[in-house]
Amino acid sequence: MILLSDNEVIQEIKSYSNPNWIWIEIWEMSQYEVRVVVSVNEEEACHLGQNKVIYIYSAQTRSNCDEIGELKAYGRKITRLIRKHFPYSEVHSRLYYK
Repeated sequence: MILLSDNEVIQEIKSYSNPNWIWIEIWEMSQYEVRVVVSVNEEEACHLGQNKVIYIYSAQTRSNCDEIGELKAYGRKITRLIRKHFPYSEVHSRLYYK
């Protein structure tokens, strides 16, 4: 399930003061839910409270495997979009899940 539109994701990243480092990852929220998350930071090292975390897609783990495949596909799509809009930022994608 998409939590934010593409434009909303781009606007959220732009609202961060200096989005030099951007990570797109899959986070396991519970044994039943995983999410695609965008983390934005000014520098490579994250300091508590200085980064921005944006939840953009959610999938249930107990449902069929198609939903996890869609989650990964959406993560790849949003990674390309972010790289296009932020060419001078370090964009890293870690879309690994069981």
